[in-house]
Amino acid sequence: MQWQAIGCSEIGSGHIKTGIPCQDFCDHQIISNNQVTIGAVSDGMGSAAHSDLGSKIAVQTTLNCLNQRDWLNHSIDDSQAQVFFEELLKTVVTEIQTVAKREGYSVRDMACTLLAFIATPNLLVAMQCGDGLIVIRPQSSQNYQLLFQPQKGEYANEYVPITSSSAHQYMQVKVIHEPIYFICAATDGIEHISLIKSKEWKAYDKFFEPVETQIMRSHKTESEKEKIVSDWLKSDDINQRTDDDKTVLLCIQNGKSSNFSSGHIQSSNIQQNPSHSAISQSPSKSTEPIESFEEDSLNSKPSNIIHPEFHKIKEDIYKLTNKQYPNIELKLKIKKRILEIFVRSDQEVNKKKFIDLLEPIDFNDYELPIKEVNIFNHKDNRNSEYWQYKSSLYSMQPWVKRMLYIIILAILMTLISLLISILSNGLLTKIFMYFLYSLILIITVDIYVNQSR
Repeated sequence: MQWQAIGCSEIGSGHIKTGIPCQDFCDHQIISNNQVTIGAVSDGMGSAAHSDLGSKIAVQTTLNCLNQRDWLNHSIDDSQAQVFFEELLKTVVTEIQTVAKREGYSVRDMACTLLAFIATPNLLVAMQCGDGLIVIRPQSSQNYQLLFQPQKGEYANEYVPITSSSAHQYMQVKVIHEPIYFICAATDGIEHISLIKSKEWKAYDKFFEPVETQIMRSHKTESEKEKIVSDWLKSDDINQRTDDDKTVLLCIQNGKSSNFSSGHIQSSNIQQNPSHSAISQSPSKSTEPIESFEEDSLNSKPSNIIHPEFHKIKEDIYKLTNKQYPNIELKLKIKKRILEIFVRSDQEVNKKKFIDLLEPIDFNDYELPIKEVNIFNHKDNRNSEYWQYKSSLYSMQPWVKRMLYIIILAILMTLISLLISILSNGLLTKIFMYFLYSLILIITVDIYVNQSR
C-alpha cells in the first residue's frame, strides 16, 4: 500500500496583528517506493524571538535523520525507539545551537516543540516533545486515538521546549505494530476544536472522520486537498476561535478502506455534497455562525457536526444528575448566545431538585459564547414541554439584589415617614397614618416572602 500526505501551516490572526511571523513549520517525505512516510511538525515558542527559525531547523533536521534509516525492512521496539529519538533530539538541538551561534542568537530565542513519526504499511513509530497532538486511526479500530496526552504546565501555553536541557525527560515515544490508516500531526492551534478535554484527553471523532473521508480519501488531487485545508485554517471560522498559528500534517494509506458504515462513526449526508465538507465549513460546527449550532442526541439521526464543548457540558450534567435521574437524555443547542438544554426522561424530573443538582456548574467556564441558559424538560418521548427554567449569566448575584431591595425600601420608608410628619397635624391622625403605613408594609413583605418560597 502507498502513502499520501499533505501539510499546511497558516499564520494566526494574533500574529498578523502584532507583526510576528508564523512560528509553525511542518514537512514530510514519502520514501521507499511510496511505502514509508516520515513527517515532523514544530511549533515555535511564542515568547522566543526567532522560534520561527528554530521550528524550521527542527523539522528539516528531523527529516534528514529519519531518512537515513531503512524503516521498511527493519523493525524497532519501544526501547530502541527511545534511544533513537534521544539521539535525534540531540542532533536537532546541536543544529539549532550551531545556527544560533552563527547568527548571533540565543538558543532560547529559537525554542520550539517537536512531533515526529515514521509510518510503514505495518508499523508506526512516533515521538512528541512539547504540546501539540498526534492522532491516528489504526486498522483495529474505527475510532481515532490520541497517541500522547498534551504536555501542559501550570499555565495553558507552558511546556518544555526541545532546547531545554531536560527535554529528553519529557519526550514521549510510542511504537505500534499494526497498519495505520490515518495520521494527523498538528500544533496546538487546533487543539481545542479537535480534542475533547477531560481527565484523559481524547480525539474528537467527528472532527477527524470528515477530514479523512471527505478530504484525504476524496478523488481530489493533492494540491486541491491542500488548498481546502489551507483555506479552512485561515478562515474566519477558525480565527474567531483561536488567534494562534495553525499547522496540520495529514497522512493516509491509499487503498485502505475507511469502512465506517457499521461502526461508531457515521458521516451521513455530507458525503453526498462536497460543499458540506466539515473542513470547508470548520469541522466542529455547522454552516451557521458560531452563535448558532446544535447537537441532536435526542434524535435517531445523529448530527454530523457537534461542538466539542457540548460533550463537556453533557458529561458534567450526567455526572451531577446520574444518581438521581439515571435515564435522562440531553440535547444541547445554542443560538444567539443562548444555550438551550433539553432534558427528557422516562420518569418525572423535579424542577427544583434538578436545578439544585446543576448548581456546581459554571457555564462561563465553557468555551462557548453563552449569555443565557434555558433548560426544558420533556416527558417520556413526547415533545410537549413539561417545565422550563431560564437563567441569565449576566444577572446580578442574589445578595446584590437583596441589598438593593433593602436600600430602596429604606429610602421609601424614610420618604413616607417624612410625608406623614408633614401632612398630619394632630397626634391621633399621626398615629392612625403610621398604623396604616405599617400594616401595608407588613402585608407587602409577607406577600413577597411567600412568593419567594
